[in-house]
Amino acid sequence: MSYKISIVMPVYNKEFSLMKTFNSIINQTIGFSNIELIIVDDNSTDNSKMLIKELSTQYENINPIYLNINSGSPGKPRNRGVKIASSDNIMFIDCGDTYSKDICEILYNSMVQKNVDLVSCGVKIYFDGITQDAVNLVGNNKELICNPKKYDNSFKDTSMVNKIFKKKVIINNNIHCLEKGFPEDAYFIIDYLFNISKALYLNDFYGYNYIIPTSDEDTNSMSRTVDKKKILNYILGFYKIIDLINENDNANVLKLLSNGYMLVLISYFAKFQSSNDEKIEILNKIFDLEKYIGVSINLNQKWANMINNAILKKKYKKAILYSRIIFSLQNNSFLKKIYRIKINKKSIY
Repeated sequence: MSYKISIVMPVYNKEFSLMKTFNSIINQTIGFSNIELIIVDDNSTDNSKMLIKELSTQYENINPIYLNINSGSPGKPRNRGVKIASSDNIMFIDCGDTYSKDICEILYNSMVQKNVDLVSCGVKIYFDGITQDAVNLVGNNKELICNPKKYDNSFKDTSMVNKIFKKKVIINNNIHCLEKGFPEDAYFIIDYLFNISKALYLNDFYGYNYIIPTSDEDTNSMSRTVDKKKILNYILGFYKIIDLINENDNANVLKLLSNGYMLVLISYFAKFQSSNDEKIEILNKIFDLEKYIGVSINLNQKWANMINNAILKKKYKKAILYSRIIFSLQNNSFLKKIYRIKINKKSIY
């Protein structure tokens, strides 16, 4: 059977949120019969596998994949899903998030009617009672069709989940998520944008709901804890993204993305609770990374610039002191809420 869209959904220990995500897919206005749903279980240890097996026996258009070894990130599951997708068009969703009921219909029809290689829509972010719209890339325009290589702002949106892609572009150019290092999705998006000439951005349609669970709801969330491995994986992914951009000779995109990703890296360091020796080891790696980037970094958060300036001067004791102060302020029960409201209203760019 032919499908209009193949949707790839990685799953790891999501038994309590899997059905919420699935229900938002089965109720799509395009019709679930027009969708191939590829669910890739990353060797879950809860009841996720059982739920996936039950769903796949009920619906012939659900294609399950079960990985024998946990990969540690959504990169490998997404890559596996793309390889077996039978549709010409591919979308992604993270388990725990939801689609609006008409996202598939609107993105698919827009791609066909406008004859573009990518369609992207807005994202609603839900976090601790706060609702935020993701960064607007097209100003006051209702929509924008552009050549990404000539419109730097298109590289600000490096999320996979609010877009529809053409499989032939992915396969023909060997585009893939990182399986070692992250942000694994950013690497995919950047490579895809460099390989197309026509993308459509919808400004007034918010089709994806990004739901950030509280620590009580999701103890496995990578966004909740910062350890040495996470920082090292982020630095590894950062290097690969730098190399990818340099291969495409785009200094503007390099500077644009480096500012945003460095802010994330500095925030990770501020949350990193370890010995001074381990912190200094990480600071040396951040220092080396910034030198490798080769462009000046100017972060839009004063606290991050304070830490980063100390790093660049190799005044690591100051950087550690500043990070401890920031960590304490962010984890104060009263200030934490104020900080979240403030930071959520700003783009990392």
